[in-house]
Amino acid sequence: MEKKTELRVALFLATITIATVFWLCFKHESSKPSLDDFFDAIAQVESDGDPLAVGSRGEIGMHQITYSYWVDSIGYINIGGTHDSCSLEEYSKLIMQGYFRRYANKAWQEKNFYDLARIHHGGWNGRNRIHTIEYAERVVALMGAE
Repeated sequence: MEKKTELRVALFLATITIATVFWLCFKHESSKPSLDDFFDAIAQVESDGDPLAVGSRGEIGMHQITYSYWVDSIGYINIGGTHDSCSLEEYSKLIMQGYFRRYANKAWQEKNFYDLARIHHGGWNGRNRIHTIEYAERVVALMGAE
C-alpha cells in the first residue's frame, strides 16, 4: 500500500513541476514587448500619440513619417496611398514595416526594437548615428523592454 502512495505523491509532484515549468515559459513569453508596444512607444515619443501631428519638417501622423521615409518604404512595398495617408495609424505602421524590412530586415526579424528605433529616428543608417541612442533608449524604456 505504501508503494501506491509513494507513486501517487511522485506523480503529483511531477505534474506540479511540469505545470510550473510551462507556466514560467508562458509567463516569460507573454511579458516580452510586442510590435504593438513598439509602435505605441514610437508614437508616444514622436507625437504624444497624436494622429494629426505635423512636424516642422513635414513629418506626418503619430509616428511622424517624413516624405523621404515614405518614398523609401513605398519603393520597397507597394501599398498605395499618399504621404498624407501617414496620418492613419495602421497605414503609418505599414510604412514603418516596409522601411524596416528594406533597411533593417535582420533587426525586424529579430524584433530588435532598440535598433529599429534608431533607424526610425535616424534614417537607414540610424544605427551608426550618435543622436539616435537617446531616442532609442526612450522608446525601449516606454516599452518596458530590456
